[in-house]
Amino acid sequence: MKMNQCLLKENSKRFLSHSSKIFLFLLIVCLYSISQSPAVSAAEPPPDYSKIDCATVRDFKVFFEIFKTAVKEKDEVKLKKMMCKDFFYSFGSTQTGPDNAIKYMNEYKLWSSFEKILDKGYRFDKERNMYVCPPEYAKPDSDYMGYRAGFELQDGYWRCIFFVVGD
Repeated sequence: MKMNQCLLKENSKRFLSHSSKIFLFLLIVCLYSISQSPAVSAAEPPPDYSKIDCATVRDFKVFFEIFKTAVKEKDEVKLKKMMCKDFFYSFGSTQTGPDNAIKYMNEYKLWSSFEKILDKGYRFDKERNMYVCPPEYAKPDSDYMGYRAGFELQDGYWRCIFFVVGD
């Protein structure tokens, strides 16, 4: 009986020793293969929004990026498609609409002001049920009177509905 126990212990030691060597070998192979694989870039290139019909975008994040680019590039054709028909741009004017707004922004050189508030990002305003820029305009009880813009879902598509300053 003692002999069987000795053999068992000896076989167990050999098995563990053999298993350890196999495990170590596999670990080295895995680590080597990982080190040889090409590195994956952490930063993906930005999507190409130029091929998207800006007037039919349903995803707000995509719409917003296209809109921001259009403002930066002063792409009046694209902006008109992304504004609502009664776009509001001045408390001192009774005229509305994209054509009048574009003329107004050109006349008063408001492109950089528009670009700056868009660069600050957006926030969903629950009270108004729309996205607004800059985010501080959406804060409850906000008395923000600086430049601001609003974006609303109309007939299933996003539209910019206003760009104003003051009250």
